[in-house]
Amino acid sequence: SAALWSATAAPKEGLPLHRLEGHGGWVVSAAFGHGDDAVITGSGDKIAKLWNTSSGEMLRSLPEHNAALLSVALSPDGRLAFTSAGDNSTRLWDVATGLEQRQLKGHRGWVVSSSFSPAAETLLTSSHDNSAQLWGMPAGRRLQSFEGIGDVLSAALSPDGRLVLTGTREGLATVWD
Repeated sequence: SAALWSATAAPKEGLPLHRLEGHGGWVVSAAFGHGDDAVITGSGDKIAKLWNTSSGEMLRSLPEHNAALLSVALSPDGRLAFTSAGDNSTRLWDVATGLEQRQLKGHRGWVVSSSFSPAAETLLTSSHDNSAQLWGMPAGRRLQSFEGIGDVLSAALSPDGRLVLTGTREGLATVWD
């Protein structure tokens, strides 16, 4: 399960606002959408779930991958969800319908982190294939690759979407323009 906590209100006896229960395995990744009204969780049960943050109600389960999920992201406009799994699959979903829009092809290893730009124009992914990839949304076209820096465990976009930050297993953090 996952738990939703208030970062500003005093905790009521140490209890979360909502327990998001329904996964059949450990929750490895979670992300907010725009306006903090929805979150997505990804689990070892191979399934991503979308949740309403006000009620804690599960809104939708996305069809399962063939392996445990490693990373999930929800676009700031709340219309797209991204999932990646231990079978190297990477999928972009329409949140309203729950239908797969496309698979993003380009990484040769597990995609372990993902994040949308503030305007949902791009998605940044990082992978055990020693690269980070920037994808145009919603078409899913690879725009740029950041390679040759080691096993990329995390990547982040600057708030204006102009810079990329990568972190590697080898202890290297790199800012890309």
